[in-house]
Amino acid sequence: MTKVKGTVVWCMVFGSLCAGLGWAATQARTGGPNMTGSEEARVSVVEVPAYVFDRDGNPVGDLEPEEFAIYEDGKRQNLELVELIDAGRQGSQWHGEATPMPPEAVAAAPIHETRRHFVLLFDMVFTDMAGIKRSREAAARFVTTRLGTGEPAAIFSFTRTAGITMHANFTTDRHRLLEALAGLGSSKQNVTMAESAGLLYRSRPGDASPGMLPDFFGGIEESLDAIPGQIKENLFQAARFDRFTYRSVVRDYLTDLRDFATSLNVLPGRKIVVLFTAGYDARLAMFNDAPSGTGDPARAATGRDSAREKPDGLVVDLATTAMSCFSASDCRLYCVEASGIQEAESDRLGGGGSEAKSRRRDSLAFFAAESGGRYFLSDNNLDRPLAEVLRETGQYYLLAYSPRTNEGKGAYHTIKVEVTRPGLSIVHRKGYYENKAFTEYTALEKDLQIAEMVVNDVRRLDGLTLEAQAFCFPIRSDATASLSQVLIQTEIPSTEFTGRADRPIEIVGFALGPHGAVLGFFRGQPRPHGAALEQRLAQGGLGFTSELLLPPGPTRVKVIVRDLKTGAIGVRDIDLHVADYRGPGPHVASPTFLSTGTQALKLRGDRGGQESDGGPDSEPEYPLRMGQTELVPSCAPVLANGRSIPLLLKLYDIHIDPRFGRPDLQVTWGIVDLHGASRGAPQCKLIRIESNGQGCADMLFDIIPPRLPAEPYRLQIGIHDNSTGDTIEGEVHFSIAP
Repeated sequence: MTKVKGTVVWCMVFGSLCAGLGWAATQARTGGPNMTGSEEARVSVVEVPAYVFDRDGNPVGDLEPEEFAIYEDGKRQNLELVELIDAGRQGSQWHGEATPMPPEAVAAAPIHETRRHFVLLFDMVFTDMAGIKRSREAAARFVTTRLGTGEPAAIFSFTRTAGITMHANFTTDRHRLLEALAGLGSSKQNVTMAESAGLLYRSRPGDASPGMLPDFFGGIEESLDAIPGQIKENLFQAARFDRFTYRSVVRDYLTDLRDFATSLNVLPGRKIVVLFTAGYDARLAMFNDAPSGTGDPARAATGRDSAREKPDGLVVDLATTAMSCFSASDCRLYCVEASGIQEAESDRLGGGGSEAKSRRRDSLAFFAAESGGRYFLSDNNLDRPLAEVLRETGQYYLLAYSPRTNEGKGAYHTIKVEVTRPGLSIVHRKGYYENKAFTEYTALEKDLQIAEMVVNDVRRLDGLTLEAQAFCFPIRSDATASLSQVLIQTEIPSTEFTGRADRPIEIVGFALGPHGAVLGFFRGQPRPHGAALEQRLAQGGLGFTSELLLPPGPTRVKVIVRDLKTGAIGVRDIDLHVADYRGPGPHVASPTFLSTGTQALKLRGDRGGQESDGGPDSEPEYPLRMGQTELVPSCAPVLANGRSIPLLLKLYDIHIDPRFGRPDLQVTWGIVDLHGASRGAPQCKLIRIESNGQGCADMLFDIIPPRLPAEPYRLQIGIHDNSTGDTIEGEVHFSIAP
């Protein structure tokens, strides 16, 4: 689904102006970022979640490591980790002493991802309207009252026209999930999230924002049920087409489920997939030729009767493969029959009736048997099966081993886990796939990779080198006066382009508020063409400037740079407090050193994901501008002793002396080190000042630092208005070159 915005705007510059994030992820948990420089990642550590139950179906939590045995491709493996994970407790418990992992495996493996990742998948083809509504309401209650703190969830649906559609990528932001549920199947749905990898949902201006749960689905009757009765009946009569067409729909359904399950392999950690569905008619699909259907998975799989038509082998193979892919991707599939105890005869593809309903259960039984999950029969209260899913998946054992040989070519390996204690049953994934090349990733898999960086709070990753910085400015437009303009400067050194000047990269950024809420994003693909531009990349690297409109308050901006050929990823986090410029002045924007005298290629991207409330005329002015010249901020300024660098101060709501058309100010300077000790003051010279007569002034200084050791410092700036007596302060970080 995701389309990437590739538009860039060339900057007027002041002056002259891993190697494969190889998710060595088989998804069992396979490794993590590979920093070795090789595009071909290897599986370093395989993690296998094992759910153990007693005869009554209760989780068992007192097993010792020696009671487990694990096999890969029929060969017993050396267990290196046995960890009991309990979602109801803080942290986890260790049992016994497992054999230590090899140092190279420890280095390759990230911290174990012990959280459950929930996938709420809505079948909107074989489920009637009442079932869809019932499922949405139960999912909303689940997100609001049952989803654990810090546990990510994602929302997807399946339709005939679009196949599997993402409505919300994995996130811990419950409001984001409720927004996605509110738009599910709605005629008012307006999802502008493809650019944001499914992490941001923006409703139409004027649409009611989801609020309290009782009125959360106030408009669902309009979106699902407000269709004239005769028209609706005609639509469903037309949907009951011949068996061949029905079978074709089932094949598409299973193919999409298979591809979806394979894509989930990209995201490490345990995935709990809850499929809200009524199931498809196994007889009509020729998946089973039993006339009544009993929910028996064995007969649903074979159902051979020489007196009847033989099962369609393609459908059986697709269903088997799809369920195997869920298991291999570390997914446990739970099918929740959404039709309810009473269901309409016509509101479903394939028709209704008790016999057809029983045959549909055959498909659900087979799904559960083949994937290692469960299915829950019709219940008008879907809260009960969701509570059972939470209970059953709340405790499990995490087993880990290092496979003896893996070629890193996407091969499949079987897994078998045994427990020696009698009377216990165990459920685990049946195998895993080695990682595949990034060039083979689907759009969904690429989005899931981005989501992992955000939801797992990856703060720094060096598969691709970069530096990033943020600068805050007020907005002078009444339409967006409640927001602040934040400039994000990303710099990639020339070493990343040596011999690869045409390297395809994308730069993505997310502004994160409390509880993981995505407040804004940008996304761009700088694509310089021509020998001269590629030479500048190779000589000076790339500087990319993006803009965000953000509310005041604490914010963390996550900048992700990804190589679109190898999958190499670099990540930097920027912690900042977005200033509130709405109060009485004066105000100062972030003091900014300017990038000059470099050969770096400077590009400015569009404000991806940002919407203007007042049309194109209300677009805020690019903040780093003096006259008609756009300036470029220095992301990580490195000052040389005795050499000057320009610094820009932008002042707002300041008193302008009418006699001179400029403010009457006194500026003081001071340098402090990381310990807060004073290290003197720089030499400063005002080289240019501009004022618009409306309380705004731009001041350009030449800064020469004193002789200092090569360390990081802060330049503190005090600005005193001699006319009003007001004083404002700002500071900017820099370092001294060796």
